[in-house]
Amino acid sequence: MKKAIFLQTQSLISGSLSQHKPIGFCSLCIDNVKITIDAYNGLGATAEPRVDSLVEVVDQNEVFEMTPTQLVKAIRYYCENASEWQEIVRYRNKNHHIIPDAVKPVKKG
Repeated sequence: MKKAIFLQTQSLISGSLSQHKPIGFCSLCIDNVKITIDAYNGLGATAEPRVDSLVEVVDQNEVFEMTPTQLVKAIRYYCENASEWQEIVRYRNKNHHIIPDAVKPVKKG
């Protein structure tokens, strides 16, 4: 089984969520910030699964590249150290289902 990002969407009219659709790459732009998640190095037949997916957060001035784990650590660090941390909604996860990676590739080399 290949590594995948599981994407769900909902139309502007609301209604049901789409089925989990496995993909290898997704990118979205929100309020002049682009967020890209990539599960593979390369494209097409030569693409290899990343051990940890790449998350890019891009605005007009900078590009941040990190793993999902590093992103969560950065947000937690911000919440613990920034004076504006209260602007971020934060609570225990009791309702969000996390779909685990079916296969976690082993780092080569």
